[in-house]
Amino acid sequence: MTLAIERKRSIDFPLYFLLWITAAILFCFSKKLLMNTLSLLIEITKSGKKYLPEQIITQINLTG
Repeated sequence: MTLAIERKRSIDFPLYFLLWITAAILFCFSKKLLMNTLSLLIEITKSGKKYLPEQIITQINLTG
């Protein structure tokens, strides 16, 4: 029984290792994507503060 458990662990270890690598890559990618999205939202917020609310409403009414 001990031999069977050792074989199972030796087979499963590469799979676990691959899953950890995949999770780390996805975490890094999602973190980069999140930072890009946050910087885009900050830029949109900064550009929106340049105008008064009445000007924004007028621009929306003219285009829509």
